[in-house]
Amino acid sequence: MGGELSALLHRGDHVAHAEQHLRRFIRGLLADGVEAGEVRDDVAQDELAGYCLLPLPGRAV
Repeated sequence: MGGELSALLHRGDHVAHAEQHLRRFIRGLLADGVEAGEVRDDVAQDELAGYCLLPLPGRAV
């Protein structure tokens, strides 16, 4: 039942909008890190941001 409830709560437009906002925020942090020489620059920032979001509930690993 817990998995079904989680799936029900973590879908919909409100979650997609929040995820897009969070992805933009993380991309910005990564860009700052690349500029400072603290984050790798050989992988697209959007790909790294997606990797950071994988642990969120409802995301496929």
